[in-house]
Amino acid sequence: MKVRLFSLLAALCFLAFTSGCDTISNITDIKLPLTFSGNPKVTNERADQESWDGIDLDTISGYKENKDKIDENGSEIQTMSVSITNFDSDDVAIRDCVFENVTFWLKYDSQYGDQTLYPLGTYTNVKAEDYFKTPRTVTVDKEKVNAALKFIKTRPKFGIYQQYGKVKNFPDNNQPVFRDLTTNVQVTILVKGDL
Repeated sequence: MKVRLFSLLAALCFLAFTSGCDTISNITDIKLPLTFSGNPKVTNERADQESWDGIDLDTISGYKENKDKIDENGSEIQTMSVSITNFDSDDVAIRDCVFENVTFWLKYDSQYGDQTLYPLGTYTNVKAEDYFKTPRTVTVDKEKVNAALKFIKTRPKFGIYQQYGKVKNFPDNNQPVFRDLTTNVQVTILVKGDL
C-alpha cells in the first residue's frame, strides 16, 4: 500500500514539474459528470398518456455547492439511458408488449417562465421485455439537448417527460391499460467549470 501511495505521489510531482503553470490555468477545461434520474409513471391509464417526474438539482450532491462555478455555455450531455422498472397490466404481458415509440423531453419549471419542450430523444419499436430492468442508451440530438443545458446553472428545477406510443397489435380504441408502468430515465451531463 505504501509503495502504491509513494508511486502515485511521485507521478503527481513529475506531472506538476513537467506541466508547469499551464496546468493551473487550464483547469477550466475539465468537465465533471453530473448524473440525475427521473421516474415518469403511468398509473391506471393507457401508456400513451403524458407522464413526468420532477427533478431538483439542488438536492443532488455537489450541484448546490458548485453551481456558481458552472460555465453556462460549457455543459453538454454525455449519456442518456432508459429502463422500465415496473410493468403491471392485465391487458398485455410484458413479452407481448411492443410500443410503436417512446419520446422523452425536458421542460423547466414554470417559475422560470420558459415553457419550451426540449427534446431528449425517441425510441422506436420498443419491446418492453428488452428494457425491463435493463438500461439501454438512447441516441439524443446533442445540439438540441445542449441548448437546454445552458440553463442548468440558473434553473435547477425541471421535469423529465415521456409519452409512449401505441402498443402494437392492439386496435386504437382498445389499447392496454397499465396499473403501473414506471420508466427510469438517467442522464449524465458534463459540466464545465467557470473559474
